[in-house]
Amino acid sequence: MSSSVRKTITASTPAASLLTLLLALLALAHSARAHFTLDYPQTRGFDEDIESDNFCGGFHDISAARAPWYYRNGPVAITSHHDSATVNIYLSLDEKPTGPESFLKTSAGGASIPPLRKDLAISGQGEFCFHANASALDVPGSTIADGTNATIMVEFISVHGHLYQCSDVRFTSDASVGANLTCTDSLKANAAAAAGSTSSTPASTSSGGPAAPSATAPTRSGGSENAASSISPSLFASLVAAAAAAAVASALGPGISCLL
Repeated sequence: MSSSVRKTITASTPAASLLTLLLALLALAHSARAHFTLDYPQTRGFDEDIESDNFCGGFHDISAARAPWYYRNGPVAITSHHDSATVNIYLSLDEKPTGPESFLKTSAGGASIPPLRKDLAISGQGEFCFHANASALDVPGSTIADGTNATIMVEFISVHGHLYQCSDVRFTSDASVGANLTCTDSLKANAAAAAGSTSSTPASTSSGGPAAPSATAPTRSGGSENAASSISPSLFASLVAAAAAAAVASALGPGISCLL
């Protein structure tokens, strides 16, 4: 085969254009990966496709084993994959929470449960850690003490809207629990959330259906991160696969047809 008949892909060929599109899709898909993760206490589960479910990010069943958590000033650690966000930390004292309302009031008596932490504005991607003191909460008719079962829910508000993860815990007065975790409350977190990104309660659940998006979700604007938020990871995978197949077909097809 003469080298003169070999196909050269240049910036003007369809294959090169498809490859460029493929690279752009890959970059956009990368920005749409995990929005945030709850690292400590251990999360019930994580699935970015359903993380917007305002009842524990779609994981509705309690964990088989509850993690011990120092309830007098225990750490809550997350990893953020966004440049800025607002974090709220809620607590349910029900043995088995049944929905987002379980983090607002008790099932027995209907007493209000204040948030553990509220309107924590974080800036920058990476690991963040906050301390929360459940013993300081005033919840009439409820026992907050060593051995109490509870569930922590973290609400993460970003350009993707409101996202959630939960951890089922058992309160302990042992201050050594979690002490091996390096947790200094982030200097970038404060009590005043960024304008337009605050929430005082979890979003309400739609009756007879999945959790509804919060009405207070921040408005999305331009930028690759916002564009990625409107396309699911499964759709990204399909687009990338299609672009890759088209690029290969375009690159090999002409070459095969002109073999001598």
